[in-house]
Amino acid sequence: MDVKLALGQFSIAQAADYLARTVPMDRGTADGEAAGFATAPGLGIAYEIGKLQIERMLAERRLQQGAKFSLREFHDYVWSNGNVPLSLQRWELLGLDDDIQKADELAK
Repeated sequence: MDVKLALGQFSIAQAADYLARTVPMDRGTADGEAAGFATAPGLGIAYEIGKLQIERMLAERRLQQGAKFSLREFHDYVWSNGNVPLSLQRWELLGLDDDIQKADELAK
């Protein structure tokens, strides 16, 4: 829906129909969400990527700490770092800088 809105393949009304059908949500909420996504192309994808990055970091931390893992401590760490890019949080928390190395390689 996000991409189709950005490409002009969905009108706001079509995006709202899609949201109301698939999420599901009431029509008023769907109208508001569709209008919001139309004004910020890529926002939906950004949310999804962030969610996947957090889930990955969570799984890696759980594997790293085993029985010592605390979901509360993980949550507090992510929450307290606010808008710090997740690749940098992952580096600091887990000691894994592979995401940053990939970004450097792509920038060259």
